[in-house]
Amino acid sequence: IKRLKEKLLSLLFGKTRINKVVIEKTLLENIMKFAKVNHPNEFIAFLGGRINKDELVLTNLLYQQYFPSTDSVFTRINLPMTAQSFGTVHSHPIPSNKPSKQDLFHFGKQGMVHMIIKYPYRLSDIAVYNFKGERINFEIKE
Repeated sequence: IKRLKEKLLSLLFGKTRINKVVIEKTLLENIMKFAKVNHPNEFIAFLGGRINKDELVLTNLLYQQYFPSTDSVFTRINLPMTAQSFGTVHSHPIPSNKPSKQDLFHFGKQGMVHMIIKYPYRLSDIAVYNFKGERINFEIKE
């Protein structure tokens, strides 16, 4: 399964290896606001952006209808093929941004990178993971 996922990503994104994840500050600010507005429920959105050489630059949120609760969130995925979605972001209304088993299952199906923002939804409360659930570093672009 691991090789199949890597092969699929290679087909989708060419032979581009992502060596750096860069996230625009305005995107992070929007994520923090959205999490606060939806508290105590979770929210989910897709991450839009572009690949620039060996960098994945995340610039915007792609919204889909979702159904929140205090312990999970469900979304119907209806993104156009041209949406350039590279992963997801969702909130945890608890002080943990570690992925659950359900999160890990979801990560493997929905893109390259995934963010979780935990309560109380500050910049320091955001963690980024690859599709395998391994935490990865990111840079913030002003």
